[in-house]
Amino acid sequence: CRPISKFCKLIGIKSCPYFDIKRASRNDIISHFEKHSVEYKIAKMFEIYHDNFTTLRDHKRPFKWTPFIFSIGTTDTSPLFLFTGNMHIPMDHVSFACVQLWAAEQTKREDVMELNFWSKLTSLHIGWNIHAYSVQEAPFMLKDIPIKIPLQCVDNLFSGVQDEFGITAAIRSSGASSTRTRMRTVVRSPIVPMFVVGLPLPERKREVTSVDEQEGQGHMGTVLVILFVAFFIWLFQKR
Repeated sequence: CRPISKFCKLIGIKSCPYFDIKRASRNDIISHFEKHSVEYKIAKMFEIYHDNFTTLRDHKRPFKWTPFIFSIGTTDTSPLFLFTGNMHIPMDHVSFACVQLWAAEQTKREDVMELNFWSKLTSLHIGWNIHAYSVQEAPFMLKDIPIKIPLQCVDNLFSGVQDEFGITAAIRSSGASSTRTRMRTVVRSPIVPMFVVGLPLPERKREVTSVDEQEGQGHMGTVLVILFVAFFIWLFQKR
């Protein structure tokens, strides 16, 4: 039988025929991972949602987060990045990694991804930087991702009310232009494509009654009672 692709196995794809990612072209890489249902988007912005964190905590064994591929440019020479991660409940940590799958430049790049956990309910956030590993570094870096975020830190974002959180990211590139590509969740422009991973929770409609409304409802109830009693008194007198 054909050997299993070691790289695909590292990111949680168990059954994959041999694929030499180091020698593959940009289009071949995209096509290969799309066969594994790994999403690919050309986007300078993306949101990552995981809206059921408490159920993820129920896993007894470590598992891989769903990977996805993105390009920060719109040309055929734009570098390809893969975002993946692990969740290790027994060791009480979560970790993420970024791998540069392909680049047109022959020289070594030093891309850094800046990540931030955020929560709609609190002003707290957790931020850190991770080096975008090369394909050559991936086999030993993805086995045990160096940066580990304690799950307790993530729990503090939720305040025990709602287990919804997301991740924002930015790539700081060492390319010739030394530009910094922002990937944020604030701007929602139809001109700029946005990559949404996972499903955000629907906006919850909060039933809030102000103090004035409550007092008004109380006064109305009192008036109705008085009118009701007066009606029966009038009816009794008529008899």
